Amino acid sequence: MKRNMAAIFVIAIMIFAATACGTKAVTTATISNLAFGKNEKADPSLTTFDIADGIYAVAWISKSSPKHSLYFRVIAEKVAERQKGDEVMTKNVDLEGSEPAKLHFSVAYPGEYKIEATLSGDAGQKIDSKSGTIIVTGEPLPLESEEGERDADKEKDKEEHTDREREREKGSDRK
Repeated sequence: MKRNMAAIFVIAIMIFAATACGTKAVTTATISNLAFGKNEKADPSLTTFDIADGIYAVAWISKSSPKHSLYFRVIAEKVAERQKGDEVMTKNVDLEGSEPAKLHFSVAYPGEYKIEATLSGDAGQKIDSKSGTIIVTGEPLPLESEEGERDADKEKDKEEHTDREREREKGSDRK
């Protein structure tokens, strides 16, 4: 009788342990894929972009729930105008349904950038992370203030030119 009770007790513990382990494996969310591209689906997946391109980072999450969130970070790796490790941008995305999490961004300078995606639970605990590197080529786009200064210089030149013409006209009227 004691042997049967001990055997039943051991079997019950094994069933409980197997069920608990199985439940944990079923409910753990993971980042199944992180891809980069020029559209919302990152299809085709790319790692090289032009400075004028809009860049999408897309993370597909397996077994996610509304209690999960994904934190994107874009970090300068080899960018002449930035120090290695400088954070270029961040975005926190609350996950809803089975839709992938997306980050749409552009950068001001060519170079190598690292994009990190970190999956967190409702208490902020890190569950999973993935990262990848992209290369951006081309010439930096002019800053708006530089364009504004150029436009102001053009206007000034135009005004000076107009003033010279007026002076000539006045001189010819005097003759």
